[in-house]
Amino acid sequence: MDSIFHEKQEGSLCAQHCLNSLLQGPYFTAVDLSVWAEKLDEEERVRMAECGEESEDYRNFLKQPSGNMDDSGFFSIQVISKALQVWGLEIVPYNSADERVKNCDPSKMKAFICNYQSHWFTIRRIGNQWFNLNSLLSKPVLISDTYLSLYLAQLKNEGYSNFVVFGELPTCTADEIIRCNPVVAPTLNSSPSFEEDAELQAALKLSLSQEFESNTGNSEEEELQKALMLSLSCEIYEQKKYKQFLDGQGLYSPDDDVVILTVHNFNKEVMRSPQAWLVEFYNSWCGFCQRFAPSWKALATDVKGWSDLVRVAALDCSVDENAGLCRELEIMAYPTLRYFHENYQPGPQTLGVVVQKGDDVVSHRHFLIQRLVAEQTEGRGTMYPNLLPYIHSDISHLFDSTPVGTQYAFLIIEKPDTYLGAEVALDLHKTPSIVVRHTFSNNTGLLNNYAIGRLPTVMSVDRSNNYQLLASSGSRQEIKTVIANFLQNKHLRVTDESPKQEIFTGKWLDVEVPDMSSLIQERARQALKERIKLMGDVVFQMDLETALRYSLKHEIATVKMITGEKLQVLRDYLNILRKYFPFGRGGQLFLTELAMKASTEQVQGSDLAEVIRRAEQEDSQVFSSPQQWLACRGSSPSYRGYPCGLWKLFHYLTVNSAERNINNNRANPLEILDVMHGYVKNFFGCHDCSQHFQEMAAKREMRNVSSLDSSVLWLWMAHNEVNKRLSGDQTEDPEYPKYQFPLKERCPLCRNNNNTWNLVEVLRYLKHAYSNINVRYIGSDTTILHVGLEGKPAASGSTSIFRAIDMSMCFILYRGYRKKPYVHDLLGKV
Repeated sequence: MDSIFHEKQEGSLCAQHCLNSLLQGPYFTAVDLSVWAEKLDEEERVRMAECGEESEDYRNFLKQPSGNMDDSGFFSIQVISKALQVWGLEIVPYNSADERVKNCDPSKMKAFICNYQSHWFTIRRIGNQWFNLNSLLSKPVLISDTYLSLYLAQLKNEGYSNFVVFGELPTCTADEIIRCNPVVAPTLNSSPSFEEDAELQAALKLSLSQEFESNTGNSEEEELQKALMLSLSCEIYEQKKYKQFLDGQGLYSPDDDVVILTVHNFNKEVMRSPQAWLVEFYNSWCGFCQRFAPSWKALATDVKGWSDLVRVAALDCSVDENAGLCRELEIMAYPTLRYFHENYQPGPQTLGVVVQKGDDVVSHRHFLIQRLVAEQTEGRGTMYPNLLPYIHSDISHLFDSTPVGTQYAFLIIEKPDTYLGAEVALDLHKTPSIVVRHTFSNNTGLLNNYAIGRLPTVMSVDRSNNYQLLASSGSRQEIKTVIANFLQNKHLRVTDESPKQEIFTGKWLDVEVPDMSSLIQERARQALKERIKLMGDVVFQMDLETALRYSLKHEIATVKMITGEKLQVLRDYLNILRKYFPFGRGGQLFLTELAMKASTEQVQGSDLAEVIRRAEQEDSQVFSSPQQWLACRGSSPSYRGYPCGLWKLFHYLTVNSAERNINNNRANPLEILDVMHGYVKNFFGCHDCSQHFQEMAAKREMRNVSSLDSSVLWLWMAHNEVNKRLSGDQTEDPEYPKYQFPLKERCPLCRNNNNTWNLVEVLRYLKHAYSNINVRYIGSDTTILHVGLEGKPAASGSTSIFRAIDMSMCFILYRGYRKKPYVHDLLGKV
């Protein structure tokens, strides 16, 4: 398959890769596609200008970002269609009423373009065979004619939109080569998916055995089943492998010595493993986790030689698919370290053992050794060398329970509360013919018997109890060098797999967080950022919904059992959301269902997670936007995001509470602030951030807020205090520096001549910026928020609380394509 042109994923330029794979050559660049997108934007602008360039509709249109390309490098179907027209090609939806695709045999077509959310890829016939040219795959994947229709149906069921390509594709050498030398499919026995993922194999066998249950007696059908199993297994294997590589790595990459765990491989790797596991559970947006990561990478490298005994790993709880696992393991703060001993058995109470975080790689290593010693004290950890201190007053017991071939014992005498002996024993545990033990200076009988004065001291002992005191400067490496030199004189070699390269040894709290900015800086991304910045302090429905989704899925629903104070906070939180969050009818029903779940004496996080899962289905009519950040998008995934969205959410709630209760003298001025305080205290994942907020609330006397307007100003002052504290911090997004808002150019009247705040004008500004009439619906389906704008309301008496939505509408709106605007879109008003 070397002759096939196949572009692998670069950044988010999948539209470019899709087109070039279709045409079998590097015909398009991101710049080319951006030009088409700009032309389409200009055509739309001209059409809008026909209503008058001074009209409010036209002015609002100019403020919106492009509907034909976005910040991630994604291009719309209109751009792809325009690009293909250059080659005389046309794309038609596979499920359309077009006569060319009605009841057609897909194997008779020439190519398909498939899209899901922001990803495009090509399936094309080359020679007389079909190939999946997805840029996320390591290489083209052969698809049989028989499997092609099933695969397209599978993609449709998974939410993909499939398009048929019509026209004459340009000639390519791969066509002729593969026509003369067809690609041979691998045999079942050589399938990498069956060798490398037994769980996937079992699932595939079960699925396909059910699908073909009625055909088991037919040998021809059995052969078909085998062929389908092979094709499907290879495809899923590639998708799963690359999804983990691209989406699941968070703060760590395959280049690190940290094992990346996900919900897909956690049980397989950790449970019933012959090794123990030390796992960091983290959130990639958490500033403390970002600081912590370099020291965790350093630990993994430092103890890499121990990996046959204990593995160092990490799991990102901010990834949607990992949220349920983090909930089951009751991960309540980030980062959290858990130790899972060897042969760990899964079960409801098997949560691992919490291990204390150190300040640097050395203290991380010491806390790990403390855990290993405790394991041996409790009768586990038999695969480790003996890490318990030697307690005898003479050397006659050093060879007890050692293999017959052990020739030398090395006893390291050190001060209490040091770890040299255990470290060296673990570093050299693969060295044959020796045993390394340690004892502490409080073993006075041994020190007196052998006249040991200087610490640390290394004593070598042979099986005849002949001993020698070896000089050492006291470092871990020096002790290993002394032992190596001794053994070299005996014609024996040390096996030491400790790292030779330098590792990070600083305090993790002082670390400079690495820049995780995207490598792709094309004009579309810059244009979107600039357009959003020019819009000023506005609120996007997409950001509010994404913040709410994260709050519900990754913080509330991850609690295994919600009771007591947490439960009351949850009820209050849902109550203010039902009152003030800008949801449509389906969203209100969704919040009501959650509130009903929370009305009992206790509620399981998994029950809430199931309600949320159903709400996120495409036909639920709850969320009007895809789950992604717009104004809160950082320069990389680890910046801004959820913390930004949560601030915006509570600003919006305080303002709308004040506005809706303007004539209600009995309204509680702490209605929103109390809920925010309770939420941050009980659910916010960043423990240190939560403590900072609670301390600030006490210092700023939040309880003394006496009016709804004062609550708006209190939260504004609190937010600015946090901005001031984090300004210049290592976790600050370099492209979005912290500042005291509102900026003078956005609100000239908000500052007095002496640069102090004019609180009356600040309050007026905040009430405008975070009011419901200032919410912008870019990227949102307003028909979900305003029933009657288009489509029919939900039928009464339905067993589901959500009504169906037209899937073609979903496709258009969720990809950010600009259709004919509604008045609500243009004005940004409810």
